[in-house]
Amino acid sequence: MKTKVVIFSLVALLLLLSSCEGQKTKTEQPQTAAPPLTSEQTDAESTPSDSQATGVITAPSPSLPGSNPVNVVSGNLVDERFELVSLVFRLAGNPEYSEASTAYQREIHSTFAGFRSHSVVTYTTQNLRFGYDAVFNMAIHLEKVGESFSLVENYGFLVENASGFIRWTEMNAVKFVELLNDFYLETNFADFFHKHIELYKEQSALFENDVLNQIDFEWFKQHGFNPDNMITVLSPSSSRNGYGGWVYAAAPEDTLVYAALPVTDDYKGYLSFVLHEFSHALGNPLAAVWYAENPEFRHWSDSSVDLERYPEYANGFTMACEYVTRAFVTLYMAETAEMDLIQLFHTEKSQGFPYIQNVYAMITDQEVIEYIWDIGTILGIDEYIIGEEQSINIGGRIIKWHIVDLLDHVLSLEGFNSSEVGNAFGSETGDVLYVIIGGSEYLYIDLGSAQNHGWSARHRMYSVFQLESR
Repeated sequence: MKTKVVIFSLVALLLLLSSCEGQKTKTEQPQTAAPPLTSEQTDAESTPSDSQATGVITAPSPSLPGSNPVNVVSGNLVDERFELVSLVFRLAGNPEYSEASTAYQREIHSTFAGFRSHSVVTYTTQNLRFGYDAVFNMAIHLEKVGESFSLVENYGFLVENASGFIRWTEMNAVKFVELLNDFYLETNFADFFHKHIELYKEQSALFENDVLNQIDFEWFKQHGFNPDNMITVLSPSSSRNGYGGWVYAAAPEDTLVYAALPVTDDYKGYLSFVLHEFSHALGNPLAAVWYAENPEFRHWSDSSVDLERYPEYANGFTMACEYVTRAFVTLYMAETAEMDLIQLFHTEKSQGFPYIQNVYAMITDQEVIEYIWDIGTILGIDEYIIGEEQSINIGGRIIKWHIVDLLDHVLSLEGFNSSEVGNAFGSETGDVLYVIIGGSEYLYIDLGSAQNHGWSARHRMYSVFQLESR
């Protein structure tokens, strides 16, 4: 039976918009509680779990009809606005917009490298000391008329900073758009964009088939969303981050809710990724209220800040937004995909959100669900053998591990999501490892090569769980 959920309508969202600056989300495969296990100190970042994207907007129907008024090319999810704005922040040196690991990223990098001294880039470098979702939120608050861009009429959410974060203001937003229009014409960006339309359509069709067709958009109606106005944006130029954003309208049902994702060769695991970005429009407003009014919730959020692991979640309010957003994704997965709630909780706990059960209880009519998570519970088997201990020294840190013998049990990997990438163990697909790092114990399940996700052939994708008892 479905749990009774707090119905948080877009009317309520409108009342809370001044408290809801969109927060950058982590990619769909964030780092786990254990530090990344790689012998190369530069290979510590995981691949998409809270990712990025841009796109010419289209409503997420299976046929991608382009019925949404902001869609300019039917069947294309790559948004010229976001590609343009993220290019400026690329030239300004923002690392989250500066990746050059694909042929397309290298092309855009080399094509526009000569415009680093343009006035909009200089202005951005000197005055706009932010990035991540703030860049995406500027893009979706632009409208194009002819060959120039202007702020949409209802851009109040973009420039209000009631949450205390100084990002876009009336003055710097207007100035940025003025300089952006000159940049757009001088660089002839329109020609570059339209030159790649077929590439964009190809990626959009793949994403539609692999991800969008799997989403129950009707589920969001109970929370006040209009499925026709839930807009997916893909970005071939962005790196590994994902963003949520929304543009308010006078009528709540006309509010546009966005999810931005990066382009990849393999969209496996992107279902929860895109759900996460859409769910920020649910999570952030509630988090703003609870963070201000509920001392216990504020403590959970503040105490979960981990600058070494999640430098982009640098304060308690950002963590609060992540907590509530992840709780809504958990609810979706439990209700529509019938996934095991305990496993969903532990996945979030292993990714650095120890109070997820408590937050889930806040958005539902349930008591906090308590459980003990051990190897047998995770694997769904009663008998196994822990093999001999092995160890490795990585930068003075001793990592110990044991191969877990499943005693002829065949483990299905379909129910596990990648949460860490590493190359320390030399494991193979399907291997299960009992790992000890410091005083903590973890279970690592090898899901296969990470090569198709931007890593080297040596890197493996793991589903990681922190053990509570052995």
